[in-house]
This record gives sequence, structure tokens and C-alpha cells, in this order.
Amino acid sequence: MEQLVIEIEGRKKVFLPGDMLRGRIRWSCAETPKTAELRLFWYTRGKGTAHSELVEGLRYDRAGPSESHNFDFKLPLAPYSFSGKLITLTWALELDIEGCSDPAVEEFVVSPFGKEVQLNASL
Repeated sequence: MEQLVIEIEGRKKVFLPGDMLRGRIRWSCAETPKTAELRLFWYTRGKGTAHSELVEGLRYDRAGPSESHNFDFKLPLAPYSFSGKLITLTWALELDIEGCSDPAVEEFVVSPFGKEVQLNASL
């Protein structure tokens, strides 16, 4: 059975800008993967054109069919995670093993307020 797993240290879901994001990835594939990569990125969704930006990536050359690796990324100071009436910005990690199963994605929040910024909140 093919499996891709992203485990964020402490199962944290909310980070401050500039925090270290640490964890472990593991995969088990039926065959040797063509490529293996872990990506830190943010993306928007909602009305209008969707945007995404790769912040950093880790590539695992000569990856075997079953492996596990620790990772750490220093999160940037911006942009913050937010949600509004028209658009949402979400941070995520994606583990993509070409030649294995669909990518694994783990979403999380980056905000100095301890939660996603709500743009449509009442003042």
C-alpha cells in the first residue's frame, strides 16, 4: 500500500512569522520514485485568479521506495494566513513523490495573532 505522510512536530497548526517549522516526512511506494520533494508554499483561493508561491523546497535525490526524513524550515515574516469574503490565503507543506500516490498536503496557519486573520470580522 502506497503512503505519504507529513508530521509537523508537536502536531502544531499555528505558527508565528519567523518560527521554525519542524517535522518528519515518510513514504512507502510500490516502486522506486522518480523524484521526491517536500515544498513549503502558500496559495490563495476564492474569487478571481488563484495565486501560489513556493517559499522553499527540499529535494531527495536517489530516493528509495520507503524512506523517512526530518525537515525544518524557517517561516518567512509574511504573508499572514487570512480569510475574507472574497479570498483566503493558506500556508501548506506538500510531499510529492513522482511515481507514487497523490501528493500529501498539510495546511497550517502563519500569524502573529495565534489564529488566521479574519478580514471580514466586525470591528
